[in-house]
Amino acid sequence: MSEEDQNSKEIVTSYDEILEITGLLTIRDNTMPCVAEKKETPDSADNINNGDVNNDDIVLPIPTCTQLPLSSSLVSLIEDGDPNCRTISIAKTKNNNVGFTFTEIKQGLFVSYVDERSSAKLNKVRFGDKIQCINDVEVTSYTQAKQLIEETHPTVNFSFLDCPYREVKTIYKIHGKCGLFINDGMILDRTKYFSGKSDKIPLNYYITEIDGHNTVRLLDEKIVLLVEHANSPFTLHIVPQWFYEYLVFGLDPSGNELKKGKRTMFSCFRES
Repeated sequence: MSEEDQNSKEIVTSYDEILEITGLLTIRDNTMPCVAEKKETPDSADNINNGDVNNDDIVLPIPTCTQLPLSSSLVSLIEDGDPNCRTISIAKTKNNNVGFTFTEIKQGLFVSYVDERSSAKLNKVRFGDKIQCINDVEVTSYTQAKQLIEETHPTVNFSFLDCPYREVKTIYKIHGKCGLFINDGMILDRTKYFSGKSDKIPLNYYITEIDGHNTVRLLDEKIVLLVEHANSPFTLHIVPQWFYEYLVFGLDPSGNELKKGKRTMFSCFRES
């Protein structure tokens, strides 16, 4: 392989490199003096044991090698005192698109969908994250938030809190199987293949992320593929049924009503 071919496959991983390529580095430095670079942390994936899956079998994109989108919605991380709170600045599009949608419930405003190709996704805005402030103004309603977004040009500052209802679990596989039954992304049961080394998994919780891959509204068959190609152990993000179904389906968030009309139960592992 020639040196030119190798260079053509190089992935840009620095925000400053992205801004320099697009000619916006000077603009950012002049207009956003408070911006600080995102602190890099050691990639836990480097220390993950491949377990029961061979590297040759992995065909899905690895989260640590995700190609960075060069879009108009450039994003920068701003320092915040609370380790669970982060503020990002997103350049919105002409139609006020900021790369994610949010829903109002009595507990506040929560992210209900994140565009996979947006800068919001790149900066790890996740399903269920709570919107605390917009442009340093605490927001309590959808109408207020929408108005602040529409009135702000060209960038909007969002302060997010990690989803208070999200649980992050570590799952080990046995013979390539994780031992969970799911239906429409919701965990219904555990099987004999569920490893004793795995974290305890509550039932009637929805899976929202597998090793960095968003699974909201994803078909069960595709969730199974993500599990099959994941390393062992892998990380599972889950939220309670009432929270997921209110944000995604608009159902009553009381937590007392179970989802009706369940389809055929789908196994999150396949027999050899």
